[in-house]
Amino acid sequence: MNGNARNNLLTSIAGLVVLLGMSVDATALDRLRTPMQNAGGLCGAVNPADEAGLRRYATGIRNTGATNVQIACSLAGDDYGLGMTQIFVYFKNNAPRNHDVTCTAAAGTQFYGFTYSTKTMTLGPGGYNFLSWVPPTDFPANKRVANVTCTLEPSVTIHEVAERHNENVGE
Repeated sequence: MNGNARNNLLTSIAGLVVLLGMSVDATALDRLRTPMQNAGGLCGAVNPADEAGLRRYATGIRNTGATNVQIACSLAGDDYGLGMTQIFVYFKNNAPRNHDVTCTAAAGTQFYGFTYSTKTMTLGPGGYNFLSWVPPTDFPANKRVANVTCTLEPSVTIHEVAERHNENVGE
C-alpha cells in the first residue's frame, strides 16, 4: 500500500471513529434495582433481652419464644439519591393459627428527617405474605434509606427485607 492510499485509509478510519463516538441525544439511563437481603443477618431484637427468643437462619429470623418481640432491620438504601420506589418485608407464619404482624417503616435519614408509616396484616396458618410501602402514599419519593421495625408474634419469621430504587447506570 502506497503512502497516499494508507493516509486516505487512516483518514477514513479516523472520520468513522469520530462519527461513531458522537452521541445524538445523551440522556441518563435508569435501571430498577431491588436488592433483597435475608433477615437472619440483617435484623435483630430491639431489646437485647429478647434475643434469647429468636432463632436466626441463613434465610430469616424467627420468633421462637412465647411472647411478642420487636425486630429492627436497617437496609442499605439508595446511595445514588434517586429515591426509593418501594420497601418490602416478607413473612411466614409457622403456626397452625392466624398471627398478626405490625411493622413501621422509617424512610429517611437523621439529617433530613424520617417519614414513618405503620401497617398491619394477618398471616394465615402456614401462610406467606409481605408488607409493602410505596411513595407518595407511605413516604416522599426523595427518601433514600429504609429502616423497618416489626412486632412478631411467636412462630412468625421475617425471611427477606428489600427496598426498590432506580439507579443511574449511565448516559
